[in-house]
Amino acid sequence: MVKVCPKCNKKDVVKNWIQRWKQAYKCSSCKHRFIGRSRSSSKHNIVNDLRREYIEWKQTYQQIADRLWKNIRTIQRMFDKEIVRDEEFYNKNLPQKPVFIIADCTWFGNTCFLVIKTHEHKKVVYAKALDWDENIQAYVDWISFLRSKWWIIKWIVCDGLVGLQNALAWIPFQLCQFHQVKNIVKYLTKRPQHKAWQELLNITYHLKDSEYIEFKNKLNTRYITHKERINEKTYIINEEWKRRRRYTHKRVRSAYNSLKRNLPVLFTYKIYDGMDNTTNALDWYFKLIKAKTNIHNWLENERKKRVVLALFSL
Repeated sequence: MVKVCPKCNKKDVVKNWIQRWKQAYKCSSCKHRFIGRSRSSSKHNIVNDLRREYIEWKQTYQQIADRLWKNIRTIQRMFDKEIVRDEEFYNKNLPQKPVFIIADCTWFGNTCFLVIKTHEHKKVVYAKALDWDENIQAYVDWISFLRSKWWIIKWIVCDGLVGLQNALAWIPFQLCQFHQVKNIVKYLTKRPQHKAWQELLNITYHLKDSEYIEFKNKLNTRYITHKERINEKTYIINEEWKRRRRYTHKRVRSAYNSLKRNLPVLFTYKIYDGMDNTTNALDWYFKLIKAKTNIHNWLENERKKRVVLALFSL
């Protein structure tokens, strides 16, 4: 902050020794000497500086308390009094215009956060702490909230939450290809034993380099070739000693059905210029936020919510 001489109102001010334990200044123009005044709302500014040390610079309660010669509980009370107890964050500084949206949920401790990031601004426009797990209603609510703020959403990239693409059918929807690949690996494992499952895993790994028609033909060809093995059934005897039939390779059928069901929304990015095919823009951001919050272990849920929302607002 630039000092101004109270006598001549010029900024040619330099430091000039210490008087009464306060910094003294001297004006180079009129030679007037004066003592610097304390800033207004100094206590509020001090708390904000301490919060910045705690949140951004990853200082712990103990480190701040030792430096200020105070108790940890005193520092906690200072933070709890000043921090606003909001359950969501909305960035009011971003201009409302047609935007591309990347949305995803992540867990910080025992709390699930829904985070919305814009492709143009490269910043978080909306974040909310959910009461429960990731759900479709949370996505529908934030869409309605942004529309009420006069935001225009051109397209959206999300993960593979079941039923989400139907709930947001009126918006051009792109399913994250990375999440789709991870889902197939979950069903087939990384080293499947059978040749048919290896071929399916191989074409899934080349999803990002494929076209819609090409990938659809490969998937149909693999299904026709190995149809008998995929639809193979075995007899089982339940607790009531009744014979029943079920699919032998249930997890493989789930993998095929997942690709077949999500195929229409896996290549939407080919139609719209500049559209992302993954949620990586949020995934790496989550990694940075978690690196800053991991230093503050054993925080209460309410305090962790405030810390995470404060980091999203930066």
